[in-house]
Amino acid sequence: MNNFKSYFFLISYLVVGFIPNLERADPAGVQAFYLTVISFLHIFSILIFNKKREKVGVDLITVSFITLIILAFISILDAYNKTESFVDLARYILYFLIFINLKIEFENIDLKDFVNKLSFFFVGILIVENIYVLIDFSESFSYNKYIEWGRNPDIKGTAANINITAFSLVSKLSFVVYFLISNRYNFLFKLFLSLLFFSTIFCVSLTGSRGGLLGIYLIMFVTLVSVLINFNKKKEDFLKLSFLFLPYFINLFVTSLIFKTLSVSYRTVEIIRRGSASRIKYYKDALNAMLDHPFNGVGVGNWKIFSILYDKENILDYVVPKHAHNDILQVGAELGIIGLIVVLFLIFYISRFFINTYFKNNKLPIEYLPLLLLLTIYLLDSSLNFPIDRPIMVIPFIVVLAIISSKSQIQFKWNRIQISIISIIFIIPTSYAIYKVDQSLKDQFYILYHYNKDTYEESNYNIAMNYEEDFPSLTVTAMPLKTVKATYIKHHKGREEAIEYLKKIKKSDNPFLGFEESLLGDYYNGLEKFDSAYKYSKIAYSKIKQNTVHSANLIYTLMNLEKTEELMSVFNEIKHLKRFPDWQFTIKYIRDNESKFPKDTISKIVNQALEFFPDASEFDIYQKVLENEADIILIANQIAEKGNEYFLNNDYSNAFLEYQKASSLIPNEYAYRENMILCKLMLEKYDEVIELSIQTRDEIPIINNGKLELYLSISYFEKGKIDFGCQELIISINKGNLDAKNSFYAKKCGL
Repeated sequence: MNNFKSYFFLISYLVVGFIPNLERADPAGVQAFYLTVISFLHIFSILIFNKKREKVGVDLITVSFITLIILAFISILDAYNKTESFVDLARYILYFLIFINLKIEFENIDLKDFVNKLSFFFVGILIVENIYVLIDFSESFSYNKYIEWGRNPDIKGTAANINITAFSLVSKLSFVVYFLISNRYNFLFKLFLSLLFFSTIFCVSLTGSRGGLLGIYLIMFVTLVSVLINFNKKKEDFLKLSFLFLPYFINLFVTSLIFKTLSVSYRTVEIIRRGSASRIKYYKDALNAMLDHPFNGVGVGNWKIFSILYDKENILDYVVPKHAHNDILQVGAELGIIGLIVVLFLIFYISRFFINTYFKNNKLPIEYLPLLLLLTIYLLDSSLNFPIDRPIMVIPFIVVLAIISSKSQIQFKWNRIQISIISIIFIIPTSYAIYKVDQSLKDQFYILYHYNKDTYEESNYNIAMNYEEDFPSLTVTAMPLKTVKATYIKHHKGREEAIEYLKKIKKSDNPFLGFEESLLGDYYNGLEKFDSAYKYSKIAYSKIKQNTVHSANLIYTLMNLEKTEELMSVFNEIKHLKRFPDWQFTIKYIRDNESKFPKDTISKIVNQALEFFPDASEFDIYQKVLENEADIILIANQIAEKGNEYFLNNDYSNAFLEYQKASSLIPNEYAYRENMILCKLMLEKYDEVIELSIQTRDEIPIINNGKLELYLSISYFEKGKIDFGCQELIISINKGNLDAKNSFYAKKCGL
């Protein structure tokens, strides 16, 4: 491997971590698409420039790879969500094609010379990754902040996640170690690399990754053993150990001075003290899934769905454990026991390769050490996280696999041109699939932004309704993409149309999340169709109980249906989660139905609410009313006065909250409702103005001042509903409202 073409493609693969996010919901999407382009070009270059008659050896690593892809194909037959299966299968095929491309390039390489050059590439990449992390650190550094807060999610480096960043840094340290213990380089070069070793440990400590620190200890331990085996008590041997261990001990001292919870010493103790109970639970879930589906597994790409089924008692809101945090066990869960056996065999085969190399040479040649270290770190990462989902971690692993495969004992050989033609056949549909995923992630960046921030008014309805919903079928958070569209329909077209749309979805792409049922329950509640709301809210709650939306929806429905016993049963199940809406709705129901509850029970619940929410004035007020310490009308007026102060200071959000509190104490007081509506109007929340106005008009005898109709008309005009706006404006004018009569909108209506 001495030509420019080979090194060009090798480097092109290795720099995948620097491909920017480009406004995707997950950078892995655009990175995977980048890899398909490079792989596509690489296949054609092999066809054009490599010798056609040369053959490529096929060893057990290659066979294992092919077997896993075949098992993935077979698992699709029983997969619940076949679309997500094809999404993941495309990624598996892409990685295999990259492996084959590199294996062809690595045939007949001089390993010692090649590893030396490869180490320079990795060290260069490591330097850049260090710079990225240190820039993040410098931009957000505050001494007091780091002392108190500990881990900072802004320290992402080139990755989208602090744990990925940490393991990416640590894996590349393998090649720094190669230079540090080599006898080929001078003191100044090794001093520079020792500083890089120090910088990398410091950057890993900034991420707070316990797994990353554990990886550093593994590298130091394996390297120490390697040096000691050949230790001759020479000056060079002591220098090797100094270059390796001094950066660590200096980091230990420096981070202890600067940080509290981010120091190397603190995070090291945390490895032992905290363990990882959540990960152990994930491992058990994956094992149980494999035992429940021993032959085909749950289907490639389907663990993100089935993880909900196995962990539903621990899931909070919609934070889904999409990964088993152990790639080996996840392969077993998705592909079945045979898939697990293939992966374990692959690990055994690679281990045997290094063992055989050691005994053949009576030592492990130095060029093999960085390969062993990188594979060890990848295996550690695979045991704790999900590097198979991250190109920045997978590509170095594939490079090393291809090197080992090219040096393994060959069972038989394939013609290169045949392999390249087969690769082209597979790369075309794979590229298309990965392109579709990348485009979906681009759409999701926009769609999920407005969904998470509840800023539907600012969203483009046409964009929202025309994004790709079938391939992939789930968002990065495992929500069905079809269902997310319903939230946009509700805000732009109304609840009735959203319900009609949801009911047209024949089969949920994620049946264990309860997302569709939750939306239906919420929308039926808004329409005051409480029997239907009860049906769907109960289903959603049964799927994930520790979801704020699910429980609050159900409690609200039970309030309106006056199902007291069931309401209190649900409340008692989830009250320990200390979620405000659950307590707020329950106490409101108790307050409105005091005769149904013993007074000591009411006092106990209210007192407990104040323990959990000491700043919740509505609970404090209710407690005082219960103890006859306050007049409810006086308190409501005091709260409204506070709202007036906020309003005069243009703080309409807080003003609304105060008026809402006052209204909750005296629900039939129209003035509080009117002020709430005005606040929403000032905030330009026109959908909420319309909804609250209609609700108020239905519930409270309106004073004939025409203000509510004026606010309604303005909102309709801003929403582009001119006919509705004119209709409400006429009512306001007929009620004698001069502001309506003299408004700009009156001219629009020809009044």
